[in-house]
This record gives sequence, C-alpha cells and structure tokens, in this order.
Amino acid sequence: MTNQNQILIELTGPLERAAGCSQVAIPCDSSQTLGAVFAWLLNQYPAAKNVLGDSSRYTATEGDLPPGLLVVCDSVSLKARLETAVKAGDRLTLMPMISGG
Repeated sequence: MTNQNQILIELTGPLERAAGCSQVAIPCDSSQTLGAVFAWLLNQYPAAKNVLGDSSRYTATEGDLPPGLLVVCDSVSLKARLETAVKAGDRLTLMPMISGG
C-alpha cells in the first residue's frame, strides 16, 4: 500500500541493479511530471544514468522519455513523455526493455 504523500516506484531489471533496491518512494504532496520523477531518481541513484541517460534530458518541460522504457501506473501503461502527470499515491513500475540473444 502506498502512502498518500509519496509516489512509490518499483524498479526492474537494470534499474533495480543500479539502485540496489526494488522499490523507492518519492515524497510528493500533490502531482509531479515523469520528467521530475526521473530527475529525482538520477539524483538519488547516479548509477541509473546507464539506463536513463544524462539528467540534463529531464530539465525540459516536454519531450519523450528514453526509448525502450515502459512506465506502468497502477497496472495501466502511461504515455512515455516528460510532461505526463503522476500524483501522490500512485504506484509506478519502470520496466526497461531488454534485448539480446
């Protein structure tokens, strides 16, 4: 169960390995954008740069998230854009697409 003053983020695959944990909670009183959420993640877990790219990409107010990243909010896939709004109480799952053979 999520606290209503935070956004709970479930990390998978390489993001989980970069952060060293499978879940993190971001303090949030109302709403944030996905860009702000990703900027916060990179600030707290710099090793996530290998998956999310440089933090400077998240300073823009609009634009696409990195390719190959699926963002699910409470079982619904979100539009992968910096300006996509999320709110306190949401549970996000970040799933980087993995390829190879």
